[in-house]
Amino acid sequence: MKRVLVTCLCAGLIAGLASCGPASGRKADGAYDQSKRAQGDQRRVLEKSAYMNYKRALMERPDKISPRLRARFLEMAVIRGRMILAEGGYTFEAVPLILEEIDKYWAADAPDEVKNAYGDLLVLLADSGFEHQHILEGLRKIDKAIELAQDKGKFQQARAGRVKNLVDQYLAMANASYTQGKEDEDEESMVRAEFYAQMVLEFDSTNAEAAKVLSACRTANVNTYSLYKKVIQPPPDTVLFKKIDKFDIFLAVAAQAFRGGSVVMEVTMWNYSYNPQRLKAQSFALEDDKGKRYPASPSSKIQPEFLDFEHETKLTLTFTKPAGRIAKFVYDNPPHYSEKRYY
Repeated sequence: MKRVLVTCLCAGLIAGLASCGPASGRKADGAYDQSKRAQGDQRRVLEKSAYMNYKRALMERPDKISPRLRARFLEMAVIRGRMILAEGGYTFEAVPLILEEIDKYWAADAPDEVKNAYGDLLVLLADSGFEHQHILEGLRKIDKAIELAQDKGKFQQARAGRVKNLVDQYLAMANASYTQGKEDEDEESMVRAEFYAQMVLEFDSTNAEAAKVLSACRTANVNTYSLYKKVIQPPPDTVLFKKIDKFDIFLAVAAQAFRGGSVVMEVTMWNYSYNPQRLKAQSFALEDDKGKRYPASPSSKIQPEFLDFEHETKLTLTFTKPAGRIAKFVYDNPPHYSEKRYY
């Protein structure tokens, strides 16, 4: 009987130790419980202690992570991330480290409140990103919040609201630049309007007003290089800017005349790529509104044979008259491509 009693006591002791986990886990639980009753600086200190000790517990026993330990660590990590964001700012180097830790230990069975809290943190980071002109990165964070959060509708509304703000902001800038360009006959303002209209369409591809402004700008800018680097300083978003400013060879149509079944065009070309361009008639074409291409005639006047980097040239090109409306003038010399749209 005595032996049975000792055995039971030992089993109970072992079970108790297992439920408490390693020392760091017990310390984390203590700080966690106290933080729920604390306020102000004391609460922040306890939350940090809980976060640090839960993190240590995860690292000490990576093969024995209970759902409870994981959930509490994620909860404290999210709280820690919010505090760092509030006190240190978006660019504070600890912020991406916190996100990496959360993502490392994330699990689909995380409590709903933790999922939503992480979504809130991602939206806060997105808003900070917008302030630092990291627009696409911000939208990706909100998309991640929608994916992971339990209350998806809340974060879908958050995304829609921020996209609307971006559309309204850049549409107003496009309209203002277009009006100024038209009234002052200012080429740079018109090129700026062309860029901002494309920004709007990146956020809302069906925006009819932006499409109308863009078409009007392209028509007005046929004889002007669309050199966005010159007129957009600083870029509103580096990644988005590069997506729109995708050509390294610039084209402009100075004049064109229809002669019988042909179109004769005076064009200028500026090589901003890092490679000399060997100019050949077959590299130039007109494209009509049906997508059909009309290559330049071999009789076109093309000089020089090689166009060096950061050099400009004037060309006289002859094309067969397109059957449809001219949509764009194209330079296609793989891997280099550029175009000047007519509308």
